[in-house]
Amino acid sequence: MWVILTFVFSIVIIALIISLIVLNDRKNEKIFNLSKQNILLQQEIKRELNSKTYKEPKKLSKSLR
Repeated sequence: MWVILTFVFSIVIIALIISLIVLNDRKNEKIFNLSKQNILLQQEIKRELNSKTYKEPKKLSKSLR
């Protein structure tokens, strides 16, 4: 009886550990995709800023807020 309960309990613990690993991996993938999008947006902003000459820096700072 105790052997069966121990076996079932160990299977439950292993399943929980595997599910936590899978959930953490998905979360890390979402974070990676968001940071990749952030880098692309930063590069696009730099290109836009470099392609235009701004005569009034105050307007630029207002538009970035």
